[in-house]
Amino acid sequence: MSSPPKVKKPMGRPSSFSEEICAEICARLSEGESLRSICRDSHIPHMVTVLRWVGSEEHVDFRNQYAEARAVGLEHKADEILEIADAEIAAGDSTAVAKQRLQIDARKWVLSKLVPKKYGDAATLSIGNKDDKAFTIDANVDNIALTKLLSSVVADQPGADETDAEA
Repeated sequence: MSSPPKVKKPMGRPSSFSEEICAEICARLSEGESLRSICRDSHIPHMVTVLRWVGSEEHVDFRNQYAEARAVGLEHKADEILEIADAEIAAGDSTAVAKQRLQIDARKWVLSKLVPKKYGDAATLSIGNKDDKAFTIDANVDNIALTKLLSSVVADQPGADETDAEA
């Protein structure tokens, strides 16, 4: 007597692109959940697969939705900072205060790196020239543009020669 043939069950996580899965990923990202956390669910593809979809030319709509969801999720992280800071802590609970400070600092650091123009430290450089007109330079300007600008300022100064502008 032979046993019935075994039906192979799919092993591993889903890897086929699905609008429903993408919608769930974007919804959860926009609520501030991390992609790593979302991809821990067994019905969601591995994080590498999702990031391949984001980078693929075949899924430009998903890429745009993903970027928008990330931006909204980062705003949730900013809101969390206020919630954490406003949370009640028992008097004298230094451990809870330290944890709260760490949570706030971690979120501030992430926001300053991922959205530096909005949440980063304001880093500008003001340079006055001979006409008392100030140049303001944003820290996010690339080094080549900054070097060219500074060279032109140095070259315009009285008594400057070509070697000053090149330095």
